[in-house]
Amino acid sequence: MQATLPPTFTSTNPDTISLLRKVDLNLIVVFAAVMAERNVTRAARILNMSQPAVSNALSRLRALFDDELFERMGRGIVPTVRAEQLQSSLSHAMHIIRDELPNSRFVAESSCRNYHIVLRAPQDQRYLSNLITQVSEQAPGITLSLVSDANQTTTSLNQNVDFVIDVEPVMSEGFTNSLLVSDELVVVFANNHPRLTQYSNLCFELLQAEKVAVTANMQTRVQKIKALSQKPTYLSSSLDEVMAVVTNTDLITVAPRRVIEQAGSQFDTRMLPLPGKDDRFNTYLNWHQANEKDGSHTWMKEQIQSVFECSLPFVAK
Repeated sequence: MQATLPPTFTSTNPDTISLLRKVDLNLIVVFAAVMAERNVTRAARILNMSQPAVSNALSRLRALFDDELFERMGRGIVPTVRAEQLQSSLSHAMHIIRDELPNSRFVAESSCRNYHIVLRAPQDQRYLSNLITQVSEQAPGITLSLVSDANQTTTSLNQNVDFVIDVEPVMSEGFTNSLLVSDELVVVFANNHPRLTQYSNLCFELLQAEKVAVTANMQTRVQKIKALSQKPTYLSSSLDEVMAVVTNTDLITVAPRRVIEQAGSQFDTRMLPLPGKDDRFNTYLNWHQANEKDGSHTWMKEQIQSVFECSLPFVAK
């Protein structure tokens, strides 16, 4: 009696095979590069193609999908709604193919990849120079697109965003996170403050009467602090501006200790621990789960984490 073995190949619909044979799958690679870079010239450089060749590929893609796919805006281009929809499906398929290919190890030294990083935490500008320097030394061909989004309204979070550095975990579908660092929140006030200079510790009653100045990316966090009953009186996108106001008025501010210490001694201020249980400030590194098997993504995640560890050695984790 002859045994019947289970099939090792599942037949694909002949119509599907016939349709795919008519499509140049290299066009999908061009589409992915243009989606990532939002710029034809940069996409051409990454693909090692001429700019006219990339433009020609885009024309063929527009005909294939019967959509403009990209529209000009300023010096770059932005995807249409149809392109965003395609990206979601095609990116997943490309990740699967890439992960199954042999010898797909990421080599940072020779990479020309561009990383899109959204910044929502108040210490961003303080460590960015260290990140840029570290990356340029290890991988001179890699570029960083850094988008400051303190109000969390200007950037659409999807798989095109490699990382989001935020004070809260990103709740968008498909995103995951790790805690980068947890720091102590401190109250900062002028050295000659008319009411607070006599104290070595602060309490709720003292703070509830004070007016507050904050940076835009600290506003939401500060409004959750029970010890502060008033809404911010002064709001600025610049920490230096907030510190100048605090130095020259009786307004106070609240910020992570490391941020204030890195601001230097140029401001005549004093800081004390924030009272109560709202005294910690967390910073999270967020990324899309679809990128977790990507070697280049893992490499950049390690760079960001090491910059925090090296630049902020005094932070208690």
